[in-house]
Amino acid sequence: MQLKYKLIVSGIIFVLLAGGYLLSIKEEETSRRQVEDEIKVQLDALNHSIPRILELEMMDDHHTIVFYRWGLSNSEKFGVAEFKKENNGWSFVSGFSTGEYPNTQSVELANYHLVIGNRGDQDAVEVVVENDGKTETPEGPIGLWYLISEEHDYSEANVKWLDGEGEVLKELQLGQSD
Repeated sequence: MQLKYKLIVSGIIFVLLAGGYLLSIKEEETSRRQVEDEIKVQLDALNHSIPRILELEMMDDHHTIVFYRWGLSNSEKFGVAEFKKENNGWSFVSGFSTGEYPNTQSVELANYHLVIGNRGDQDAVEVVVENDGKTETPEGPIGLWYLISEEHDYSEANVKWLDGEGEVLKELQLGQSD
């Protein structure tokens, strides 16, 4: 009798834990979609019509950085924006927008330093960024990669595009004119 009771209690505990885990995953997906929807409304308010979010990087529960395209397909523009969660929803903090997809560059937002870039070389399979004696591998797909930091200024970083064997295909020192 005691064994049967333990099995029933164990089963109930397992079902409750599994259910809680599944609900938390669903809540996280819903939360991310809600953030994206709220950010799209804010981008529209900036006169960035028809925004399409490419990447949304949650820095913490109250800060996010968004990489997006906006406008009609024949005149589509690229932008990066920083948003902060306040009592009445997400609000724009800082950002920039350009008429073209950016080449590799360093970007300063209000609270974050970024280095962003594109593939750079068709044969590249990896990008590495060297800055202040530290080597970092950016986030995102190789077609739109980025590094975000609160402390490190990337304005003079060295960017390398590597092939499958780790050979340098292209190298760019930011902050130097050609």
